[in-house]
Amino acid sequence: MTSLPKDKVPHSRIFERFRNIPVKSYYDHVSFFARYSKEIDQLPFEESVEIKMVYLKALFFLERTKYFQNLADNLVQEILNQETFEENHKRIYSEILELKAQLFISQRETEKAINLYSELNRMNSENVNIREKLFSLILSKNLSKLKKPIALVILLLIITISLAICSSLFIKPIYPNSSLILEWIYTSAFLVAVLTLFGTYIIALIRSKESLKSINQLKKGKKIFSYKTYPE
Repeated sequence: MTSLPKDKVPHSRIFERFRNIPVKSYYDHVSFFARYSKEIDQLPFEESVEIKMVYLKALFFLERTKYFQNLADNLVQEILNQETFEENHKRIYSEILELKAQLFISQRETEKAINLYSELNRMNSENVNIREKLFSLILSKNLSKLKKPIALVILLLIITISLAICSSLFIKPIYPNSSLILEWIYTSAFLVAVLTLFGTYIIALIRSKESLKSINQLKKGKKIFSYKTYPE
C-alpha cells in the first residue's frame, strides 16, 4: 500500500503522529504545528487544544515571545467560547495563565503577573502553591516600593564597612583610645541598618498580607484582568 504524502496525512492520524513526538522535542513540535496547522484546526476541540498547548509550551521554552503571546490569547478565547466549561478546560486555561504569568515575571512586569496569579488564585482557591506564588509577587512589589529605606540600609552598611576598615588599619594602631569612639559609631550604624532592613521587610510583609486578603475577598466572578472571566 502506497503511503500518503506528508502534506496529506488524514486527520485521524494527525493526533496519533503528534503523540509520538517526545515531550521535550520543542523544535519538532514547532515544525509539526507549522506543517499541519490547518489540519489541526479541523480536529475535534479536545485533540486540537492538546496539540496547541504542547506547541504553546514549546514556544515558551524556545523564547518565541511574540508567537507565544498570540497563540495564548487565541487559545484562551477558544476555550472561553466553548458551550461548556469542563474541568479539563479549566486546567488548560489555568496552564495558559500561569505560562503568561511566568513570561511577565521574566520580563519584570510584576503587576501583570500579579493580575494573572490573582485570577488563578480565584479559580483555584485551594491551591496553596498558587497562593504562595501570588504572595511572593505581591511582597516583591511592595519591597520595590520601599526604595528609600533600602537605599539607607545600603548607605549605612557602606559607612560601617568603611569605618571598620579605617579603624583597623589607621586609627587603632596610632590612636587606640579614639578608635573606641569610631567603633561605637560604626557599630551603631550597623545596628540602625539592621533595624531599618527588618522594619522595611515587616512593613512590606504586612502590606502584602493585606493585599492578598483583599484579593481573596473579591466577589466570585468579578473581572480581575483583561481576559473574560472564566465561566462558573
